[in-house]
Amino acid sequence: MREDAPKLRARLLELAQVQKNRHLSEAELWEAADILRALGKESAAQEAEAAALRQRARELLSSPDATFTLGDEADNIDVFYCRECGREINRATAEKHYYYCPECHAKLGEQA
Repeated sequence: MREDAPKLRARLLELAQVQKNRHLSEAELWEAADILRALGKESAAQEAEAAALRQRARELLSSPDATFTLGDEADNIDVFYCRECGREINRATAEKHYYYCPECHAKLGEQA
């Protein structure tokens, strides 16, 4: 058994008490994972690491920098491609022919 096992267990108990009152921060979860691994609890350490990654994701998603809309990006696209043949078409043609090139749009009209 490790010499510092009592200290590690004490810190783990501290973190458990903190967790009763609030969610642990990402750093605290990583610390818990390290302690659990040092105490030979590999599966519990992996669960703590997974929780740390989920906490990081929550923090990133709640950040104001996390806002991203495809609409803003799509408005800046000037090159479009035909849905049938993949040929490059401009915005006006794409909007006029429902994202088909004139040739493919004509073929589709003949089939209907």
